[in-house]
Amino acid sequence: MKNLSIKKLFALLVVAIALVFIFFSSLNYKEIRESRTELLKEKVRNQALYVSKKITELNDKVAYEYNKYSDDLRKSQKIAQEYFSENGFDAPLSVLQKKLNDQKKDFAYDIFLINKDFVIDRTTYKKDLYLDFHLLPEALTVLQRVYNDVGSIDISIPRNDPFSNTYKNYILQKMQGKEYLLQLSLTVQGSKTIQEFVKKLEKKVPNLLSSSIFNLYLHSPSEYNIEYEWKQGYQLHNKKKNIRSKDTYNDFMALFNPEKKIKKDALDEELEKFISTTEYKSAFVEEDGKYIYKVLVPYISYLSIDEYGIYILALEFDETYFVEELNTLFYKFLLSWFAVFMVLACLLYLVNKRLIEPILNLQSLMKEKKLVESENIFNKKDEISSMSLIYNQLLNDLRREIQSNELLLEEFKTFTANSIHQARTPLSVIKIALEMIESENKEAMMQIESSLVSIEHLYDTLSYSIISESLECKVEQLKLSDILKQRVSFFSIVAFAYDKEFSLKIRDGVSVSMNKEELEFLIDNNLSNALKYSPPNTKIELYLKESSDEITLLFRNSGKTIEDKKVIFERYKRGDSSRKGTGLGLSIVDDICKKNKILIHVSSLDGVNEFSYYFSKV
Repeated sequence: MKNLSIKKLFALLVVAIALVFIFFSSLNYKEIRESRTELLKEKVRNQALYVSKKITELNDKVAYEYNKYSDDLRKSQKIAQEYFSENGFDAPLSVLQKKLNDQKKDFAYDIFLINKDFVIDRTTYKKDLYLDFHLLPEALTVLQRVYNDVGSIDISIPRNDPFSNTYKNYILQKMQGKEYLLQLSLTVQGSKTIQEFVKKLEKKVPNLLSSSIFNLYLHSPSEYNIEYEWKQGYQLHNKKKNIRSKDTYNDFMALFNPEKKIKKDALDEELEKFISTTEYKSAFVEEDGKYIYKVLVPYISYLSIDEYGIYILALEFDETYFVEELNTLFYKFLLSWFAVFMVLACLLYLVNKRLIEPILNLQSLMKEKKLVESENIFNKKDEISSMSLIYNQLLNDLRREIQSNELLLEEFKTFTANSIHQARTPLSVIKIALEMIESENKEAMMQIESSLVSIEHLYDTLSYSIISESLECKVEQLKLSDILKQRVSFFSIVAFAYDKEFSLKIRDGVSVSMNKEELEFLIDNNLSNALKYSPPNTKIELYLKESSDEITLLFRNSGKTIEDKKVIFERYKRGDSSRKGTGLGLSIVDDICKKNKILIHVSSLDGVNEFSYYFSKV
């Protein structure tokens, strides 16, 4: 992170802000969605309880109405038995129906004649004609029992007939002297208010699409063990066709088992578990462009009592508006994300244009040491403009200072060079005069001559140091063996004066390619240092060796141990601080070696110091 540019850091900051906003807004969206979903479930649950309560009230009201006519139902069954006994089995049913319904305003009868195969042969209710009760196993059980028990009468509780959308109460008895069952159905006129009830229900619960009550016969031997007890708005003209199509079973399974995970042989167990442990079951599905909330609720009322079956209320609510609200909510969040991205993008663009780019441009000009000349920057009159003005002022001041210092340095170099050059003349005069002087004190003469050599070497050192930057070094092939002997001869007088001597082991004919002044300075400095730092009455050894790939020049002398072998090559640093000197010699030698790719190795052990120089021949 610390190596990233300001531009990248700011971009990362913007991205981080965007991600944090998306993260927390997503959590907020999820929380709102879950909260609204819970509210929807609570609302649907309350609506389901309300519908269940209203249907129960209707059933109880119907039960009360039918209870008033129970005696009339038995009397009518007796009248029907006498009618067929007197008029024969083929007597018209319409006459009997008129007789039963005569002067009765509140209720009406239908007549059913069921043969020994338990199929309706004749009826006043044409929709049930030829209905085979083998398709209704639970009803078939009742028919068989009454058929085999002469004199037995079965009276059902009032049941809603979903095909006629009315309640009916049935009485069943075997016909006297015939292989037929006589069944009457009583329809109370008050039960026709079902349609009005449904309309009122739809007003109270406008999003209710349908309501159904399923009668399920557990552990039934038949495959068709599910019947409608109530179905809002459900009417078919052919009960037989409807039963054979298995619509009832499929309708229920589509609600109870939408994912089709329950096997047929496990259905009874799942139903018992649902009735005993579940308050209600719901599913949210999409059908025909609508989002429907389906709810199943265990149902109990006075009319929904059956020793063989259980009842489940199935409701469907249209919650398309809820999904649309969630979609609108999502689009609002999406729009907010887009808006935040746009704002951050604009912020990034503005900051980049007004701050980062000018700073980077100013940084680039600083590196190149150029003035800021853009009028756009100065016209903005902002902080960047002020910084640019200050920078231009500082740069102009610095340029003037550099120019002044360069002039002073040039004058100093000229003065120093002239001074050193002027020093050569008196040195030469002193040297010539020394040769002309005859003195009996030869030791004093040698001391003077030795000092003169030292001064001349110091002059050469200072001269090379001053002019090395501007010196045009001419590289040529030099005979290192000869030059080495010449320089040793030059320093011999100094060695003699200090009771020291040179020991040479020089291979003849060794040549190198470099500048002559640089080579002589390298040799002179090492000879001067050896003479300066070695004890009296010692030898200074010089070796010149040559191999196939390199040339080795070695200077060996006695002296104090060199503790730091690196510091001696630094400018104005000396290994022995007690000795006088400029500290420039070895620094210049190091520069010469680097320039000519000469390797240096210094060894200092047991009072012996060695300076080795390796000239590569490759």
